[in-house]
Amino acid sequence: MIVESGTCKYRVGAKVAETDLYRVYLCQEVDNDKPYLLQIVSGVAHNGSLERATYVLKELKQTADLFEAEYAKTGSGRLLSYDRLFPLMVDGFIAEDQGGRRVNILAFTEVDDVKQMVPLSNLVAKDHLRVDLRSSAWIMGRLLKLLGLAHGDGIAVGSLTAANILLEPQQHFAVVFDWSSAQMHQTGIPVEIRKDDIAGAAKAVFAAIGGDPITGNYPYDSEEFGRYVECLWRLASRREHKADRAHAQFYELVEELWGRTFVEFTTLPL
Repeated sequence: MIVESGTCKYRVGAKVAETDLYRVYLCQEVDNDKPYLLQIVSGVAHNGSLERATYVLKELKQTADLFEAEYAKTGSGRLLSYDRLFPLMVDGFIAEDQGGRRVNILAFTEVDDVKQMVPLSNLVAKDHLRVDLRSSAWIMGRLLKLLGLAHGDGIAVGSLTAANILLEPQQHFAVVFDWSSAQMHQTGIPVEIRKDDIAGAAKAVFAAIGGDPITGNYPYDSEEFGRYVECLWRLASRREHKADRAHAQFYELVEELWGRTFVEFTTLPL
């Protein structure tokens, strides 16, 4: 099947995800075979949800680019890479041949093949694996970094479940995919909503390491790194409302425990 935006044609492939609001398919631009994800609402009544996501993703990219430009002036030669933390809007349009439904075409910074991205939820639910504590640290760190960016821009994510967190394990990328439930707050995000976002991210990671995000039980031997598990549970328990502070304190603990080294993504049996 071919879907047209008016300027580009996209060849639609296999369905890879579905919610009540939308479906997600692999797709390729017809002219160059470049792979993307095609997100299409399930009905025209939900067009507004993807229009909201489009606006939010463009706002995040604009802010990320501004931060990157300012940071470049320091001459460090390094990148902040905020744009690795959310999808990039390639195209967005109303598909008249699909009943007037909204379509978003999405890509990921520095990810050549979108099939490399896998939901965090798959590890536990499908593969029956848990994430090693050291590997979970970069996932949580990326999520707190993203929340610092989004909350600073007045954007509350609103949906931080394991199914909405995509990983590229080899490069240590973590991306929050769906922004259709995000909310903009012009006068600042209320404390309780910021707590919810931080707790949502931490609960997803706590479940990924094999813990119970409801009770806080972690049934594996963690004497050496018990402080790390306790830190995750503290965040999951809505005890923090400032993502920037949580990010800084989180990495202070991680560096104290493990140092700052690249660790190959590791999973263990549940």
